Amino acid sequence: MRFLSVVMLFLAIGVNARAERGLDALRGEYPILEYDGDTLASGYVQIISDENVIGVYVSGLALASRPALNLSVLTPSANTDVSEDSDRVTQRYSDGRGSSRIEYTRHTGYLEIQTEVCVEGDGCERNTIFAGQTGSPGTEIDYDTFFLATAGMYKIQSAGGAPPKPENEGAIVDGNFGYLMLPYCEPGGACNPGYIFVDRASTRFFRREGTAGTQLDMVLSQNGAVRYYSWTERGDGEVLFRDFQYRLNEARVCMEHVLIR
Repeated sequence: MRFLSVVMLFLAIGVNARAERGLDALRGEYPILEYDGDTLASGYVQIISDENVIGVYVSGLALASRPALNLSVLTPSANTDVSEDSDRVTQRYSDGRGSSRIEYTRHTGYLEIQTEVCVEGDGCERNTIFAGQTGSPGTEIDYDTFFLATAGMYKIQSAGGAPPKPENEGAIVDGNFGYLMLPYCEPGGACNPGYIFVDRASTRFFRREGTAGTQLDMVLSQNGAVRYYSWTERGDGEVLFRDFQYRLNEARVCMEHVLIR
């Protein structure tokens, strides 16, 4: 059982003004680092807090091999009870048809979002999402450790879900000059050399055990923007590299490169 539509419940409960400010502070859009235990789920979660509704909206990314499941848990702002403690904001809502609860827990560099939606006579659905802000749930490693594990020449098996053009079969990860080169040609369009330049001072790296194997998260913070990438060793020399910010025909997609050492 899974609830995929927007959850709208109605009951007049006062809003805690102090906690509302806390929820407002979390408002924004964040890349999904893990969805119900799946570290390969690709998408974004939006925390909404305005005069009409508060809650979360999850959207999967196109081109991802495992897009995050779309989910909305939104309730009327004026009728939702919100409370806050030192590291957690909780919103609750109920009426005769059911109830919903969302807990937003602040961790260093990321958020843990737990949702629960119960419909009278139909049971409850629960989801847990880890969303990135400036970090990852993994163990932080340094620049040299990341590139020691990843540097080298690779053959691109697929890019954007399709085999690459022959002239774009090679990928490079270079720690000496701090870049990754992962070329990609848009269907019927221009080719992108795919350079990602990594600055020591503004980049953080994390290691964790993911759904498909050891996963390294790379977080670049430059010019007020935060960009997330992940590198997953899938065994037998195969690597899945994901870029969560890639733009294809102005649409944001999850660009995945499958690489062979």
